[in-house]
Amino acid sequence: MRGSIRPEPKAVAASTYNLACFYVHIGREEEALLRFRVAFDLDPSLKTLAQTGTGLERIRNHPELAALIAQLTRLTPVRCLS
Repeated sequence: MRGSIRPEPKAVAASTYNLACFYVHIGREEEALLRFRVAFDLDPSLKTLAQTGTGLERIRNHPELAALIAQLTRLTPVRCLS
C-alpha cells in the first residue's frame, strides 16, 4: 500500500510481549508462549525482562519458556565484499 505507515519491530515486539503477559495472567499459557516466541524473535532483549520482570512467576519455570529464553539470537549472515 502506497504511503502506509508500518510500526517499528520493537513496538510490535513490546505489544506482543504485553499480550503474552495478559495471557499468562488469565491462565492461557499456550497462547502466552506463542506470543512470547514472536516477541523474542522481534526483540531478543525482551528475554531479560521475561527472566526478571514481575507477574510472570506462574510461567517463568515452564520448560518451553525457559527454552525460548535460552535460545541464541539468530544472527544475520554477513557477506564479504570482494
